[in-house]
Amino acid sequence: MKIYQSNINDNINPINTAISAISTSNKYKHQSSVELINIISNMGLEYQGASFGKPRKQENKGFQKHIMTFSNEDLRIDDHNQLTLLVTNSHDGTSSLKFDIGVFRAICANGLIAGDSFDSLKVMHKGNNFKSNVYNSISTILKNKSNIVDIITEAKNKELSLREIYDLYSKAVNFKVCGKDALKWDDQSFNPRRNEDCNNDLYTVFNRIQEVLVKGGLQYAYVDRNNENELVLKRNTTKAIKGVDNLIKTNKFCWNLMEKQLAA
Repeated sequence: MKIYQSNINDNINPINTAISAISTSNKYKHQSSVELINIISNMGLEYQGASFGKPRKQENKGFQKHIMTFSNEDLRIDDHNQLTLLVTNSHDGTSSLKFDIGVFRAICANGLIAGDSFDSLKVMHKGNNFKSNVYNSISTILKNKSNIVDIITEAKNKELSLREIYDLYSKAVNFKVCGKDALKWDDQSFNPRRNEDCNNDLYTVFNRIQEVLVKGGLQYAYVDRNNENELVLKRNTTKAIKGVDNLIKTNKFCWNLMEKQLAA
């Protein structure tokens, strides 16, 4: 599933969809993403854009899951990092309206979503009090700002040994190639891609890891069977993430792994 970066005027953007998919039940209540943008904008958060998947079936286009991002200057952490509100919606009955908080890193334009310690909040596509539920969810999510800033500050101040860095790379590889036994992998896949990423503090290292897991480029080898059922060594290079759910899952993995290292 391909991820599109789009604006609100794109005619294939599910944000513009005014009805629910025909497959949804009578109890399902359409929650307009345009209305959401207006509600959240009135709270002082600026709409920044949307990411959404291209569905395999033509009839699902315009109803698929999408992530909208919002922020403002009050959510700026420092010159390179800014907190972002992530709002996930769909019109096909496959998911609730969901709110997360993430960190946008200007150096590499990656978004690092806060992990499981900051619970996502959901609003069901049914019932009344939709607008008040949205207000309450966003207010609750944004209360985590100081906690996230504290974690980032602590991670920036924690220098890692080469052994610790290699161990973190190993955990990232195991997560990325889950289901395959990566017998060999190239740690140079995690080499800094820009001068700003050459430090070995925990936050910088995890941004290097996150970029590889999200954008691809991890080279590894694994054992598989060929057509003759013989064991052979195969080589592969990971690709960029193409699905919304996988993107969120991967970002949360990175954040959780960083928190675990801080607690170690």
